Amino acid sequence: MNSADFTAGADASWAALLWQAHRQYALQPAVRWPGGGWSWDEVMTHARGVAAWLHHLGVRKGDRVVIALENRPEVVCIERALALWGAVRVATGARLHPHEISYIAQDCNARVTIVENRLLPSLNVPGAIIAAEPCAEAAYSLPELFSTAPLPCPPTPKIVGSDLCSLMYTSGTTGRPKGAMNSHRAWHAMATQLRALLPSPGPGDVLLHAAPMSHFSGSVAAGYIAAGAALATLRQWQPAQLAADADAVGATCVPLVPTMLHDLLDALRHGAPAPQLRVLPYGGSPVSARLLTEAHARLGAVLQQFYGASEALIPLTSLSIAEHTINDARLTSAGQPHAGVEIMLLTPRDSGGEICVRGANVMLGYWNNPAATAAAIDAEGWYHTGDIGRFDAQGRLHIVGRQREMLISGGFNIYPAELERVIANLPGVAKVCVLGIPHPRWGEAVKAIIVPEPGYCLSEEEIINGCTAELARYKKPQQIEFVSELPLTGTGKVDKVRLLARENASHSELQEKER
Repeated sequence: MNSADFTAGADASWAALLWQAHRQYALQPAVRWPGGGWSWDEVMTHARGVAAWLHHLGVRKGDRVVIALENRPEVVCIERALALWGAVRVATGARLHPHEISYIAQDCNARVTIVENRLLPSLNVPGAIIAAEPCAEAAYSLPELFSTAPLPCPPTPKIVGSDLCSLMYTSGTTGRPKGAMNSHRAWHAMATQLRALLPSPGPGDVLLHAAPMSHFSGSVAAGYIAAGAALATLRQWQPAQLAADADAVGATCVPLVPTMLHDLLDALRHGAPAPQLRVLPYGGSPVSARLLTEAHARLGAVLQQFYGASEALIPLTSLSIAEHTINDARLTSAGQPHAGVEIMLLTPRDSGGEICVRGANVMLGYWNNPAATAAAIDAEGWYHTGDIGRFDAQGRLHIVGRQREMLISGGFNIYPAELERVIANLPGVAKVCVLGIPHPRWGEAVKAIIVPEPGYCLSEEEIINGCTAELARYKKPQQIEFVSELPLTGTGKVDKVRLLARENASHSELQEKER
């Protein structure tokens, strides 16, 4: 739909953009913490030390390094060293199970894994292990990487746009995670496009990592780094403390995933002070218009949405701060496509078409998985997202659902995300997940699992009436379950894999009893 007139050149690289920023902002703050921080020059000094240690451990250009750490200032320097010395960032964060981290490290044949100590006992990875703190289980630790007497620093290699910069492992809804290969050109495109879309970031701005640096927050940070802003890290998410945490480092930007935005609003309802920010970017999963309207009322004009994926980096689309001030159908959209990417809908119809993306942001393919790559990227370079979407009359993209999550009930196609949007907008609904469950007559039936807001006593009738008021009757839930919480993945999304496994186990158990 959009012409790709904002593209990165073939030789544009994330490494070149970082070198430029380090020269331009050498004495400016680069990392902040309460009462202190590092300048850009100091970050470079630490990055050289990290690069020296990694080189000592056998890491060369193109080798993979897994980062399974909580949000720490040291992660900024580690990631800088990887980008500038050509190693590949494989950031998992520390919320995954050690077995999941082990699978990723084995799949990409990681040369080094840098990990929190609590994950060590169950970890099984190739290569060297660097623990967050000194311990008997690991030969190396972060304090050594940041020692005052580092090893000799290796020369920096030539890095071009097509070089591999990161592997982002997708959680998916079925099967093992796949490593999306993001090039230096893709990171350059993400950083420069975000810099253009965010509200004029630059020196004096501070992005606070409250969400994991390994995912959405780390992506948004690329735009701030390119603009010379500083970063700060938060180890523990305490929504009632966010205003104080942000004030302690002078934060002007705090990226959040939707579950964290919900937590923050719940804290504000109970009297917590609102953080004073310039922008609060969010993305990763849908947010109801009702929640966004409340967030705007409580936080002010700071909300900005970005849509993207591990395979096609943000910002594919953006819903601007200004558009959040108007309470209409635009709040249910993902915003306007960015000029740097092309978006088309494959076989569009009234219910929508598959969203396909082409541009510098798109991955090179899946790591060691040519079959999955061929299925995802066609001969013309279009990445098939698996998301179903439609454009409104103003050109905003609305995400209708996931093609792979579509269920068929009585011959009708139903997208869970469409129902989730309607139910989430109902009064008293805090969180919702919609699944397809086996049904003897219809093939599949719709089940809604709902977390009520504190103090609300919701009924099944209210939910069904709310659905049939906006959607065809065949789309209404056949089963409704009210729960106190929903399981979450390491990225803060609802863990549908776990919920589906639970439902399938219950169905199998019921079948056994009926035999």
